[in-house]
Amino acid sequence: MNASSVLGIATGPASDIYNVALTAHILFAIAGFGSVMLNGVYLTKARRLLGPHGRAVSEVNYSVSAIAEVLILLVPVSGFALVWVSAGSWELSSTWLSASSALFLVAFVISRAVLRPGHRRINQLFGSLEGEPSDEQTTLAEIDRQLRTNAIAGAALNVLLVVILALMIWKPGA
Repeated sequence: MNASSVLGIATGPASDIYNVALTAHILFAIAGFGSVMLNGVYLTKARRLLGPHGRAVSEVNYSVSAIAEVLILLVPVSGFALVWVSAGSWELSSTWLSASSALFLVAFVISRAVLRPGHRRINQLFGSLEGEPSDEQTTLAEIDRQLRTNAIAGAALNVLLVVILALMIWKPGA
């Protein structure tokens, strides 16, 4: 195997396999990140609706976000595939790829440690408002606290996405 083929398939930035991987990479990014970029809007709407309608909005948003998470995880997979079929044009040690990978890991940890559990908790709290009588004011205050936490985490993720996107476009150190 030489530097311009992988498994007998021509590689490099002008090759068909590279363009297929690039298309997949971009589609995964659009579908994944696009699906979660406005999660805060959905949760704000759910908070305004309350009751079964608010809970439904929040639960549907949570389900769609779970699908988006799979697509988002395919973004770095397809990105590494791009490096593999780039015929040496890109190296994992490049500044822009190393920084993008590190920032993606930070974003993934924020999502899994803060955002997803927080959203799950919001859904539970919405459910408790429909169940047995409880202290509604305390529950609403806890929903509001969790919404603020999720808003901060979501804003941080959006900033990280913009930085990663800038690194992908300008490729510092390439």
